[in-house]
Amino acid sequence: MNKLELFSRLYEDAAIAAEPIHAKFRRFRAQYNGDTAIDGAAHGSEHASFSRNLTYEIIETQVSTDIPSPKVDSGSYSQANAALAARIERLCEKVRNRNDTERINDVAERDT
Repeated sequence: MNKLELFSRLYEDAAIAAEPIHAKFRRFRAQYNGDTAIDGAAHGSEHASFSRNLTYEIIETQVSTDIPSPKVDSGSYSQANAALAARIERLCEKVRNRNDTERINDVAERDT
């Protein structure tokens, strides 16, 4: 067996093992998006005639996109240490703003 066959088989085995997890995620995502299917229905094909998307509302009320400002405190106070701490705080803010951290945090909050 060559390496390509080995890794192809490993990939296929991993994909098969992960399918139940992906199916559950798709079901949760559909529920979040307002699917009218009723969980636990006897036939599995029953749908609600009216759907208020409570899942979406509950998740959205819990999402906090606030990212605290960085705070650096020097171990011992001196003007030089305070100036360096302020520079580090500004650097952290610049990196946070450059990396679109708010959007990444927003997506992570909803997925969690």
